[in-house]
Amino acid sequence: MKNNKLQVLTFLYHEVVDAPEDSGFQRKSALPYKHGIEEFEENIDIIVKNSEEITTIDKIGDCESPRVTLLAFDDGGKSAMHIAEVLEKHNVRGHFFITTSLIGDKYFLDEKQIIDLHNRGHIQGNRF
Repeated sequence: MKNNKLQVLTFLYHEVVDAPEDSGFQRKSALPYKHGIEEFEENIDIIVKNSEEITTIDKIGDCESPRVTLLAFDDGGKSAMHIAEVLEKHNVRGHFFITTSLIGDKYFLDEKQIIDLHNRGHIQGNRF
């Protein structure tokens, strides 16, 4: 690591959809964690403009800045594909945590989509 004292700020999101019934957990308690598309895109614009360096955990040791930002997305809902597109417009990558028991469910990513995210430079983790 190039910095002795690295400060890490992490933004965590879940679903990014205008229709909550299209992606992710469908229980009522999940609704507060679903962000609208326009709101999310505005958030990412602000984060990108105000972050010294946005990175992924596998590249954190190469950071030049003493303050880095990580972007994380929980659960592996279908909205992850749109999230990735938004991040890529800004040339940044995110961490996608996948609920493995739901891979292939109609509201969650399937195996091909998870592989696609990986091939595009995003990091995957899993939840059992």
